Amino acid sequence: MRRDLARLTAERYDAIVVGGGIHGACAAWEAALRGLKVALIEARDFGHATSSNSLRTLHGGLRHLQRLDVARMRESIRERRQWLRLAPHCASPMRFVLPTTGHAVRGPTFMRAALWINDLVGLDRNRGVRPDRWLPRGSVWSRAQLQSSFAGVPLTGSNGAAAWYDAICLNTERLQIAVVAAAVAAGAHAANYVRAVRLVVDDGRVCGLGVRDELTGRELELRARFVINAAGPWVDEWLRELSRPPRAPMFHASREGEALHPAGARRPTSLSRGTAIRSWARGICAAITRFAR
Repeated sequence: MRRDLARLTAERYDAIVVGGGIHGACAAWEAALRGLKVALIEARDFGHATSSNSLRTLHGGLRHLQRLDVARMRESIRERRQWLRLAPHCASPMRFVLPTTGHAVRGPTFMRAALWINDLVGLDRNRGVRPDRWLPRGSVWSRAQLQSSFAGVPLTGSNGAAAWYDAICLNTERLQIAVVAAAVAAGAHAANYVRAVRLVVDDGRVCGLGVRDELTGRELELRARFVINAAGPWVDEWLRELSRPPRAPMFHASREGEALHPAGARRPTSLSRGTAIRSWARGICAAITRFAR
C-alpha cells in the first residue's frame, strides 16, 4: 500500500470517501468490492481520532433489547459475526459480567429471560466462525459465583450476575489498517495526510474535491461522481468549512470517558452509570457508555 498522489489525481472516481476512520475505510472497501472506482483520503493518520478511542468491543446488540429493537440486535449480531469470520486474528470472544440487584429489571429472573432472548435472536452467531472464536451461551450466576470470580471487589446489594459473551478487538489499530489494505487490494486508492479543502461544483452538483497535501502544502483536485462524508465528529464542521452547512445537524455529540488505573485498584473512580471495565496493559480501563448531552 503506497501513498501515490500522482495516481490519485490521474483518475476520475465513482466516489471519494473523506475520512479514514473505520467507517470511511469500510465504506471504501465495500464500494471497491462492488466494482466502483474509489478514493479514500484522510487528513492525518488512518484511524487516528474516534476510531482509536473506543472500548474495543464488537457487541452483539444486547442493549437494544431494552427497547425491543430486534432489527438492530440482528444487525449487530451479523456484523459481530462478520468480524469474527474476517478477522479472527484481531477479534476474539470475551465474557462480560453485569451484577444483578433486586428482583425487577436488574434482577436475576429478568436477566435470565433477556439472555435467553439474546441467545435465541443470535442463534446463528457462530455460523461460519472458526470453532476457537465461537461465542458460548449467556448464563446467570449466583452471588457465590460472583464473589468467587471477583474476590476483593465490593458487591454490596448484588444478588448474582448476568454473564454473556461478545467479541473484543484489543488491537483496533491493526484492524483499521487491515481494512484500508483490503480496500486497496480490492482496487481503491488510499492516501493519508490529504485534507479536503473545497468542493468542486459543476452546474450546481458536487463533482469532486480540492485537496491539500499536508506534507508539502501542494493543492490538488480530485474528480468523482459523488463524495462520501465519513469525517466522524467533524462531519458538520467540515461542511461548514466548505461553505456548505447542513440543513440540520448530522452529528449529535455524546459524552464518553475512559480512565486507566492500577490493576489492584479497588474503587478506581465514580464515573457514571453504565461503567464498563476491562484489563488493559498492566492495569484496568474503566469507560462509561455513551449518552446524549
